[in-house]
Amino acid sequence: MIRITIFLFIGLVSCSENQTIKKNIYFSDVIIKQDTLLYTLSHCQATIINDSLIIELTGEDSSFNPYKFTLFQVKEKITDRFEQTYSITDTSYRLPLFKLYNKTIELNKSKYQRGDSLTGSIWSSIQVTHRWTDNFIDTMVIIGRFKTIVE
Repeated sequence: MIRITIFLFIGLVSCSENQTIKKNIYFSDVIIKQDTLLYTLSHCQATIINDSLIIELTGEDSSFNPYKFTLFQVKEKITDRFEQTYSITDTSYRLPLFKLYNKTIELNKSKYQRGDSLTGSIWSSIQVTHRWTDNFIDTMVIIGRFKTIVE
């Protein structure tokens, strides 16, 4: 059984400049649409480790936002990981599998250093393969903009 969700993105709501993470101004207006549910990834953090840039988009409160989106940039290659942030205690539970397709990821620069301003945007469809009780495929959409200071 395949369910497809069509999502029309109307606008973005920006965070106040007074909101900070580790003394850095940030915002993330990334929305995840799953059936009739909307989740907001309003927290953005970018970190450089060795030659890799890691950008994490999460919700302010994981109890209300069950997803996390991570971008990895090594040299000029960008990879991504979309994951569920909770698990069910039933021992037969198997985490769903996520596959991003038709994706557009844009960053304002190709290379970053600590202290740089990073802005970007994401648009992608996400195929979700549920593997617990019933196996079925669902589709979600992730779309929005983000900004932070690279740490």
